[in-house]
Amino acid sequence: YNNTSKTNRPENLAEKKRIWESRWEAISSWSATLLFMMMPVAQVAKSFAQPWTVEGIAIPTVFLGWLGNALMLPRAMATKDLVWVAGSAWGATVFGWCQGVA
Repeated sequence: YNNTSKTNRPENLAEKKRIWESRWEAISSWSATLLFMMMPVAQVAKSFAQPWTVEGIAIPTVFLGWLGNALMLPRAMATKDLVWVAGSAWGATVFGWCQGVA
């Protein structure tokens, strides 16, 4: 009779810890990216619904936000990081382009 269980071995515990850390990293990175992506939605919706409120938006600031996200998009694609690609693409289109058009 073997008293040691296979699930309590150190290598299995290390593997479980690695899997948990990997899942936690994925959940936290996607959560942060989704929060980042929702940031400009309220401003864009307000700009389209109430166009007279656009006069308070500084266009150079919107341009710099768009430029920063647009410049990071090729790097995100080169690293093949889907979270980074999603955030940069969304930031370049919605945060920059939609606010600039509005």
